[in-house]
Amino acid sequence: ATLSITGNRVVDLSAPAAGQTNEGMLVWQDPSAPSSGENSILGTADILLDGVLYFPEQELNLGGNSTTHSNVCTKVIARTVILHGNPFIGTDCSTKPIQPITAPRVKLSA
Repeated sequence: ATLSITGNRVVDLSAPAAGQTNEGMLVWQDPSAPSSGENSILGTADILLDGVLYFPEQELNLGGNSTTHSNVCTKVIARTVILHGNPFIGTDCSTKPIQPITAPRVKLSA
């Protein structure tokens, strides 16, 4: 299965808080999912994603026209990430139950 959130939508998603089941995990895709899948969180409205987006074998298209938010932590783990528009990727993880990604691998392609 793949995830598709598109259109002129306001998207405000938060992962379970510390102490809850699956704390910090916003979206988790089974690592055995086929690599041919494409996931999309796109739109022309405000998109706020607070937690970990995990698509280890598939592509994630992420975009929107987000405004800056405080106290938001967005971590993205995906085979391929394609950014569209002005997506907001929160970096304030100090109060979140999300472990740092210690050895990121980033590859830029044209």
